[in-house]
Amino acid sequence: MSKIFLTDPKSVDAKIGTLLEKFERKVKGYPPGTCPLTIQYALLQSSANQSCGKCVPCRDGLPQLEILLRSILDGDATMETLDHMKQLAIMIRDTADCAIGYQSATEVLLGLETFEEEYISHIQNHECPGNIRQKVPCINMCPAHVDIPGYIALVGEEDYAGAINLIRKDNPLPTACAMICEHPCEERCRRNLIDDSLNIRGLKKYAVDQIPADQVLVPKANVATGKKLP
Repeated sequence: MSKIFLTDPKSVDAKIGTLLEKFERKVKGYPPGTCPLTIQYALLQSSANQSCGKCVPCRDGLPQLEILLRSILDGDATMETLDHMKQLAIMIRDTADCAIGYQSATEVLLGLETFEEEYISHIQNHECPGNIRQKVPCINMCPAHVDIPGYIALVGEEDYAGAINLIRKDNPLPTACAMICEHPCEERCRRNLIDDSLNIRGLKKYAVDQIPADQVLVPKANVATGKKLP
């Protein structure tokens, strides 16, 4: 009976499982440059929702940490707020009955140490430091910062020479990389929000297979601007 309940797509557990799969994809799709405090806040909310309610440090402490972190994000905190968060997290870590409490508190303490500059910037300037900003995930994860959306669009238009020339603008070895690249760009592909990342390396391999390398000439115009090259 329990097996039927767990596999029944109409059961509450099955519906929650489907919802959690979507949540997991959203977490994987976090773009580079996201404010680390907002990520920590989301993790705290998730941890607080997992509490069984039997352990006071976990049941009451995690929501209090949530409130303190929210005040920092809202620009209503002071440096004393950081001390309060640290002391509260230490208390939860040392007294919680299970991993939901002490692991969540440990993550907060690690975040306070790792992202100290970001916490202080939010309190003093009400924003992240200037070096933190969201970027196009696949381009940022690519070691050569190739215009991946650009060459995928050209592949879609069957302009394989154009795609290879665009890749060569930042990476002179498109053929080799199409075969051996570790494709870190796929790690944060926005398609993860729906199902799974695009096969970016496969699209590059497909492009280089469509036209001989010696027939892909140096473009007479700058691919990015359209201006003629000297």
